[in-house]
Amino acid sequence: MVLQAPYTPAHLRELRRQHLVEAVKEEFDDSGGTYGSSTIWIRLVGQGWRVSVNAIAEIMSEFGWSRGRYADGGGWPGRGNGRPPRTSCGGTSPVPRR
Repeated sequence: MVLQAPYTPAHLRELRRQHLVEAVKEEFDDSGGTYGSSTIWIRLVGQGWRVSVNAIAEIMSEFGWSRGRYADGGGWPGRGNGRPPRTSCGGTSPVPRR
């Protein structure tokens, strides 16, 4: 008879990810929705987590937790995303100055 451990490596991975998702959500909520993946990564590493900034960015993207001004998915201004480019004169000039 072979006894099986109560926790398999895959199960432990899932538990760790669940705890990481909860930690990311907590930091994001505590910031009022303003922290991005880099800032959340810095704070989690300070708490002792060993995780990459890309893993946090993936989690935030998966759950739709994006920060700040461009959270509507429109991208950055002036990059062909349908928004008018920024100009130095407040948008009144027909030709943007770069």
